[in-house]
Amino acid sequence: MTAPLVSVVMAVHNGERHLGAALASIRAQTCADLEILVIDDGSSDATGQLLDQCPDLRLRVIRNSERLGLARSLNSGLDCARGRYIARMDADDICHLRRFEEQVRFMESRPEVGVLGAACRLIDDDGKFLGIARHPGSDAAMRWRLLFGPPLAHPSAMMRAEVLHRHGLRYDPAWPVAQDYEFWPRLLRHCRGANLAEPLLDYRLHGQSASAARRGEQENWAHRVCERESAPFLTPAVPPAVLPHLRRMLAGTAHPDAPPASQLRSQLLLLAESYIRQADLGRQERRCVRAEAVATVLADGAFVRPPNAYSVFLVRQAFGLAPGVAARACGSLLRHYLGRQLKSKP
Repeated sequence: MTAPLVSVVMAVHNGERHLGAALASIRAQTCADLEILVIDDGSSDATGQLLDQCPDLRLRVIRNSERLGLARSLNSGLDCARGRYIARMDADDICHLRRFEEQVRFMESRPEVGVLGAACRLIDDDGKFLGIARHPGSDAAMRWRLLFGPPLAHPSAMMRAEVLHRHGLRYDPAWPVAQDYEFWPRLLRHCRGANLAEPLLDYRLHGQSASAARRGEQENWAHRVCERESAPFLTPAVPPAVLPHLRRMLAGTAHPDAPPASQLRSQLLLLAESYIRQADLGRQERRCVRAEAVATVLADGAFVRPPNAYSVFLVRQAFGLAPGVAARACGSLLRHYLGRQLKSKP
C-alpha cells in the first residue's frame, strides 16, 4: 500500500457534538493524499457510532478499551502514521480548506523546518468568531517564546515524521496536561520551527475543552516547563519567582499580587538580553528576539499612557529591530489607548 503524504492524528473522548464538523473539514481538504487516524479514547457517547458511519476509506479508527489519556492516545496515532507529514487536529476544531496544502507547500520548500503551525481563528462553542490568535513566525522567536509558553497552537501543527521517528519523539504520558508544551522543546532540539501568519484553523474555545476544564492544573504543569526552559537564563535581577508574572504579561492577563508593571517590563527585557548572550544566535536572530521582547512591552496594557521618553525609545528600538513586529505592537498600543480615551469621556 502506498504511503500517504499526510497522516492526520486526532484523539477524541466523548466528542460527539463537534466531531462531525471536524471530520468533514479534514475530508474536504484540497490536499487529498492523506490518511485520517482517529483514536477513540474510551468514549461513552455517540463518538463511536459517528466514526463507524463515516464512509471515507481514508479513515482508520483506533479504539482504546479504556481511557488512556491524550498523550498515550496520540502516541498510538504517531506509531501507526505512515505519512511523510503528521498533522495534528482536535475533534472540536475545524480545518480551513487549504490548510494541509499550504503547510505541505511550506515544508517542502523548507526542509530544515520540522514543525509548522499557523494562526487560528478563535470561535466559541456555537462557532461565533472571537478573534485571531497568532504565534511567533520565525524559529528564533519561537525558541524565545518557549521560555513562557507553547510557541504554536497544538491542533494547527504539522510535523515532519522522519524527525519524530529518527529521534524516538513521543508525548510524555507522565504529563496529564500541557503535553504539547512539554513536547515542543524536545522536538525543536532536532529541527527548526515556523508559524504561518495566515489563519488555517478554527480553534474552538468552550467550557468543555480540555484546557478550560483543567485550567488550574494546566497552569501548574506548564509552569514546570517554563522553569525548566528559563533556568539557564535567569539572573539575580530576574529570579524564578517572577516567571509566573512574566507568563501572564505575555498572555495579556493580570494578577493582583504581580510586581509593578514597570518592574516586569524591565525584567522581561533583562531576560531577553540574558537569553541572547547565552543562546547560540545569529545577528538576525538576536534582532528578532529583542524585537519580540520590546513588542511585548509595547503591547502590555499597563504600558499605555501618554508618551514619555521611555515609551518613545522603545518604539524607535522596535521599528529599528523589526518593523513588522513593531507595527503590530503599536497597533495594539493604539487600540488600548483609544479605548481608554473613549471610556474616560462623559
